[in-house]
Amino acid sequence: MNYTNAIVILFLVTFAIGTIIYPPYRTGVRTVLQEYRLYKPEGMFEMKEHLLALSLALLPIYWLLWRTPSLSTRIARTTITGILAIAVWWAFLTGHIINNIRGFGS
Repeated sequence: MNYTNAIVILFLVTFAIGTIIYPPYRTGVRTVLQEYRLYKPEGMFEMKEHLLALSLALLPIYWLLWRTPSLSTRIARTTITGILAIAVWWAFLTGHIINNIRGFGS
């Protein structure tokens, strides 16, 4: 349970920081990607947004399932944890790929 609380808190903090820096970065990145006709990285970025929004919606279920883990909720816990892990890794890797395309500080 201690890890569950830490994961939820860190996810929310990271999501909140992301919403602060999102608007200017989004407009700058989308413009560059469209100018260079890089539609696959742009699609990756769109998918990142959707996955993180779905992950935010799944976070209360994740916390509830891990609050009192039991054998009967094992498959649900594994599935939700897997979805969250895939979404976070996708966002991390996509962010790095997009940053490499856009260039740091430009």
